[in-house]
Amino acid sequence: MKKLLLLMSLAGIFIIAACSDNSTSTKKNPLVGNWTMDNMQQTALYTAARDYPQIGKMEGDTLGGGTVTWQEFHALGVEATVILNDDESFTLNGKMPVASDTLGNNPIITPLTDTGTWMANDAMSIFTLTGNFYQIPSGQLTVDSKTAPTTITLVSTALDTGLDVVLPLGGGRYMPAKADEQSMTTLGFSK
Repeated sequence: MKKLLLLMSLAGIFIIAACSDNSTSTKKNPLVGNWTMDNMQQTALYTAARDYPQIGKMEGDTLGGGTVTWQEFHALGVEATVILNDDESFTLNGKMPVASDTLGNNPIITPLTDTGTWMANDAMSIFTLTGNFYQIPSGQLTVDSKTAPTTITLVSTALDTGLDVVLPLGGGRYMPAKADEQSMTTLGFSK
């Protein structure tokens, strides 16, 4: 009986110690820190948002598209540093693409400074960065280590409908049209 009381007393001490450790400790998210962009790739496919029989395109037909790689973005001057703070706020500084011509070519690069909030779920599989100016859509997050990550990659997809585009008709002629854009963006950062 004395052994049982002693074991119960020891178990109680461990439970109390464990509870007090859990209630006073704060766990820092391993994503907190400075991250530098070292990858950006965007693939876009543009489809007709309505019928255009005069050029032989019906709703859903492909109008154009392609991929802009990190080498191309980087050569244009795209760069970014994101600081993820412990309070789930962030600051972003750099030069980012904000617009492009008719079918996604020649992105326009502009200086960018932004602040906002960030969030990653416990499994670090979904990440959202919402700022005052720039929003990276929620997407699939890949980290090289869930406890001490040094690289993160975010892949997001988007569908924009009813975009105003200009279609080349040949001979220096163009036609305004509506298009839907389906895109996939990959962003990579390292510490």
